[in-house]
Amino acid sequence: MRITYVVAVHNSADHLETTVAKVVARLRAHPGSEVLLVENGSSDDSPEIAQRLAASQSSPQPSGDSSGSSAPGSSNSVSVAYTTSATGLGFAFRRGLELAVGDVVVLTASDLPFGFTDLDAYLGLDDPRPALVMGSKGHRDSVTDVSALRRVLSAGFRLLRLATLGIRYADTQGTLILERNLITRIAPLLACDDYLITTEIVAWAERSGARCVEVPVTYPRAESSTVSPLRDSVRMAAGLLRLSRRLDDHAVAAIDSVVDPRLVTRVHATAPLKRAVVAGGAVVIATCVLLGTVILPLLAVALAGRLLTHVGLSAHPQVAAALTWSACVLGAALVMLRVRHGSRS
Repeated sequence: MRITYVVAVHNSADHLETTVAKVVARLRAHPGSEVLLVENGSSDDSPEIAQRLAASQSSPQPSGDSSGSSAPGSSNSVSVAYTTSATGLGFAFRRGLELAVGDVVVLTASDLPFGFTDLDAYLGLDDPRPALVMGSKGHRDSVTDVSALRRVLSAGFRLLRLATLGIRYADTQGTLILERNLITRIAPLLACDDYLITTEIVAWAERSGARCVEVPVTYPRAESSTVSPLRDSVRMAAGLLRLSRRLDDHAVAAIDSVVDPRLVTRVHATAPLKRAVVAGGAVVIATCVLLGTVILPLLAVALAGRLLTHVGLSAHPQVAAALTWSACVLGAALVMLRVRHGSRS
């Protein structure tokens, strides 16, 4: 079985070489496999590093090949190929699915968030394996270390996803492992250009009748994250609405040989309700995040200030006022830091 690892590369200079070395070593047990590095808008040295890795571990590109990617190696080796896409995880994964030659394709981030626990779980499944396997942080057997804020956002996303798309899986935002037959069927339907690409893949797979399974993974606490709770709550809701509308409008026409035509009436009848639920859900999630990161800490600071005024410092109101204002300033600074960096875990 040949395996293609599609690695989305974006500002990954600090760990890309280590990642590629690990994946190449892991895939040596599957001759003919490949690592496909898809650079998408990095502002650091990632493009140069990726090209160098591809050039050093792959056979020369055949003349006349204008695809923009390095050629895979021989059938008994693990090759490293390089290509580019527009900026965005969706663009990168779609480009990778277009070029991948493996019998099985793994879509993953450049830092290998789950190590190889997702691949190991996939290979441990009984034949015939599912057409789509999700490395899921939400699986009951997964070992994860995530912050409370990230758990709130994940729970909110899961509820909104259920309301808009009817997807009941615990986590569609992890790694995906797809078999070749499924890729052939759904790749032309994909349109997401951002992090919702994995959810779109799961949605189309379900609608095409493919068997989808979640597997447990190990996910240590991330050192950093670009997630912004308030901003991404809004983006999440808007993205799900767009995806839902696209699925509703085009699912039957795109794969009419698979989808039950009776779904046409059902999906259009429920579309306004779904949009209302998503809008309300986004407001609730943003409110919860705002309460947890801003309002409650400020209330705590204000309460502490009042206590300073009435407990032991009533005879010194000027000192109490100074301490109260100092506490407020410190609290505001802490709130700003939390809003900015609270999701980096």
